Amino acid sequence: MVEDDQDETVAAVREVVAAHGWAVKGVGPNIAYTVGLTEAGLPELVLIGVRVEVAARVLNDLARRSLEAELTPELLYAVGEFRRPVGVRAVPMDVARRVLRYATALYGDRWRVWEVVPGLTDEPPTV
Repeated sequence: MVEDDQDETVAAVREVVAAHGWAVKGVGPNIAYTVGLTEAGLPELVLIGVRVEVAARVLNDLARRSLEAELTPELLYAVGEFRRPVGVRAVPMDVARRVLRYATALYGDRWRVWEVVPGLTDEPPTV
């Protein structure tokens, strides 16, 4: 489910996370992020500059895969939506807390986030 951040309450997001393991939230037309991967000890994921509908498919795919296996370069390369490798990089938390408000509301200061970057081929940050 992808909706603008202002359309749902924190309780509704919690329900989606409880039912599915994560939710994907949109912020405007070109930012989407996961909420719920923190509960599995994983970083949340954000995708910027891609239509929310496309970003949701990519993030849902990556979230599912990261819960099934370690997030590796091979896993990232397998994201077919972009038809090229996808990498991740850490996002400064001061920025993340202001924009990704549902993750902040659910997890306070005890979460982290990686930005999914099409074409970035470096090794992923340490979990």
